[in-house]
Amino acid sequence: MTLTFDGMTTTGSGVTGQNLVQEIIIGSLAGRAATPRDWFLDRARPSSAGVGSPDRSPMVNEGPILLHGGAWKKSSFDIATYGDIDQNPTWRYLTSNLFVGSTFSLQLLPDLAPNLYLRATVYRQVTVETAVGTFQKALDCLYLVDYGVIAVRNLQGEIVGYVRFIDMGRVVYAPTVGPVYSYERLGVEPGETLSAGLADFTEKLVETNVLDG
Repeated sequence: MTLTFDGMTTTGSGVTGQNLVQEIIIGSLAGRAATPRDWFLDRARPSSAGVGSPDRSPMVNEGPILLHGGAWKKSSFDIATYGDIDQNPTWRYLTSNLFVGSTFSLQLLPDLAPNLYLRATVYRQVTVETAVGTFQKALDCLYLVDYGVIAVRNLQGEIVGYVRFIDMGRVVYAPTVGPVYSYERLGVEPGETLSAGLADFTEKLVETNVLDG
């Protein structure tokens, strides 16, 4: 996956920010990913056939979500991306409180999926080795996307049960560089023992132009 700033962009709600383009690369195939809003909404609203139906798996998206593109803005309060529905952030990477132990949360789609929340914690400070060098005093941040309790319906629209899924992972941010490592597991069932999930992604920094010159 690549993340590249490509000029400026304005959302349908009127927010102007840097255009952060996400491109998913699998072997020799490449393409721009769907918007995070579509991913979250798809998984927050399973099909009437239910989760795990043969024609649809609503809890798996086309790529990683903890790092993604969009209308990107950095302010004195946070680093976030914005969407077309309103002028509230659709995702928050970090806030200005970077002390170890600090937390933040964000309701991701309040009008469309009221139980959908992002929760994050600045977990620890680490030294991380990458293909482009070793970075000290990097922040290891934990993220959890909670979809709440979801009703599973049969083909007749009757509720046959309830499920709960979360996406979870971590992103390591190096000073002056940004994200250099990410791991996430999608479609995890919480409980006394976490399930293995439906997909996982690992991303490592292999190239950046931030250090050029």
